[in-house]
Amino acid sequence: MHQVARMTIILLAFVATLVSATVAGAGPKYYLSDNPPLEPVKRGVVITVHGGGWEGNYGAAADTLMAQYVGAYQRWGYRVYNLGHRPGRLSLVDTINAVERVSRKHPRRPLCLFGGSSGGHLVLMAAIERSKLVDCVIDQAGTPDLINRDTAPGWQKIHDTAVKYWGRRGVRQVSPMQRAKELVAPVLVIAPECDFATSIARQERFVRKLKRGRLLRQYAGPGYNTGHCELTWESILAGVAAQHEFLDRHAG
Repeated sequence: MHQVARMTIILLAFVATLVSATVAGAGPKYYLSDNPPLEPVKRGVVITVHGGGWEGNYGAAADTLMAQYVGAYQRWGYRVYNLGHRPGRLSLVDTINAVERVSRKHPRRPLCLFGGSSGGHLVLMAAIERSKLVDCVIDQAGTPDLINRDTAPGWQKIHDTAVKYWGRRGVRQVSPMQRAKELVAPVLVIAPECDFATSIARQERFVRKLKRGRLLRQYAGPGYNTGHCELTWESILAGVAAQHEFLDRHAG
């Protein structure tokens, strides 16, 4: 009897060790670069998150993707952590973990999040899930509603991709529109009127649901192609100025 019990304990210990080893080695870790501020140094810290339809595993290449944003925020005096997340549903896991990690490292400094496209969606959700840690959010052309059909031509593809990663039931929990009241940090939504993924009317409705939301509308025209649509240079420069002012107000 004692021999059987002893063998059972050994077997359970072996299984526990195997499970631990499997979890520890499950997939690559996300990438997070630390980019120091330039003078004059501001109080706040910014986490930047790339877009790309929740795809990932870019590693250090994420710094190249986000170089213009990271560089601008550094020049404005902010320490910037740039995230290269893993793909699919792990993209949100990694974004939330990065928020926790940076917050622990800088517990007394304001923390703001920036994301574009799917990165905009990720920072909105991270601010919802970790509302006590986030002081402001800049969402550039993120899709706020993954549930209700939109008039934008690319919305269906965005919806189908989200369902693929989070499931038909789970997608509601990662749709910012459905959880807008939980977003307590001030949010700047930069919304192109020509965005292929989200209509301007949908973005306006989302901002109205936020407790502390502001919308900057960008206009279509010859200038610069963001990947979502072509915007006038005036709109691009207005977006940069709005980000600078927003960060200085909430984290400067």
